[in-house]
Amino acid sequence: MSRTEATQPGRAVADEAMRAFLAALEDVEATAPTWCAGWSAHEVASHVAAAAQERANLIEERLAGRPGRSTRSWEEREPLFRAMPDQDLRSRLVDEVLRFEHAVSALGDTRSVDYTGWTMTGKRLRTHSHSEAALHRWDLFGDDPTSRRLLSQPTLTARA
Repeated sequence: MSRTEATQPGRAVADEAMRAFLAALEDVEATAPTWCAGWSAHEVASHVAAAAQERANLIEERLAGRPGRSTRSWEEREPLFRAMPDQDLRSRLVDEVLRFEHAVSALGDTRSVDYTGWTMTGKRLRTHSHSEAALHRWDLFGDDPTSRRLLSQPTLTARA
């Protein structure tokens, strides 16, 4: 994944915090330790990719009229991503983020799906994804100016 991949037409990531996460990820090696104890940058990226994929899957299933289901556990959804070569994972991460952004836009602000035991509207799912990206960017870079700016946003404070 190049720094510009997530901003190219047709591949532009809308969420500011996710763009910041993806940019931060480019500046660290796959094996770099993170503030998530025991997790490398590759494992954090796997976690974010698996979450984006699961949210997109749940929304797409809802939009297709399928019955709701429980969110799959981290143990079920992360191994596929952790096993990928790092460059493949980083590209797939962008793919899954874009799938989620497209799906949540189609869901709209008021329709909802169950995610991690909570019923979340499209608006709340976007906020949740934004929060996750901001927090996991902090896991990569810690308390730098970008992390402070992202994590001081009132929408994240209200959610916490």
